[in-house]
Amino acid sequence: MALKDFLDTANADDAIARTEARAHEITLYNKIGGNKAGQFFSLMGVLDAIEDNQQNKTVVQAIPGVDTTIGALCRTIVNTIKGGTFATDPNDPAGDGQLNRGASAVLVAKNIYSQFVSNEFFKISENPVKPYPNTTLYDVLKVRNKCPTVDVNHANDYVVISTTADCERHNPALYGYNPRTEQWQRIGSFSGVELAGKYDLRIAREWRTAQLKVDDAYGVVEAV
Repeated sequence: MALKDFLDTANADDAIARTEARAHEITLYNKIGGNKAGQFFSLMGVLDAIEDNQQNKTVVQAIPGVDTTIGALCRTIVNTIKGGTFATDPNDPAGDGQLNRGASAVLVAKNIYSQFVSNEFFKISENPVKPYPNTTLYDVLKVRNKCPTVDVNHANDYVVISTTADCERHNPALYGYNPRTEQWQRIGSFSGVELAGKYDLRIAREWRTAQLKVDDAYGVVEAV
């Protein structure tokens, strides 16, 4: 999910939305290697049951409407342990994660192993991550198309700004007005604006007679 998609449902207050974005956590699912799976089933005391049921002809359905057998499911586990990987992502329709979870649910229902074993197996694959840990107020305002700007000037090929107070580290964009298209156009960014002080940015010759403005997410930018 892109930050924009997350912010579409985040708090309308931009500062709160920033906090929510930083704290937002999702779960990614890694594939489980055969060696790790074999070790897991062995330590959980169910590998013998899986191996012993490879010829079990009890008909079941891991996929609704498609018959298979307990033995076929157990053989698949054993063969994958010997040289494959187990897909686990329940949200990937193109992968085998949903199928493997469905097969595991069948084996639980048929008492090959317990629900606890199934839960713990798939838990191995879980990788919780925070995708937006460094989100700034500037990021939120830019994504929501509501970042304030300040008019600035250039002198000797440079635009110089002054910040009146410290703020979150960010790279405020500089815009020039293109009279041909009647649009504001991003023409550069000030790098690493964080501490109160002056920052400069060299601009291309074609923009030296244009109207200029710079993002001012924190209300600290002044033209020099």
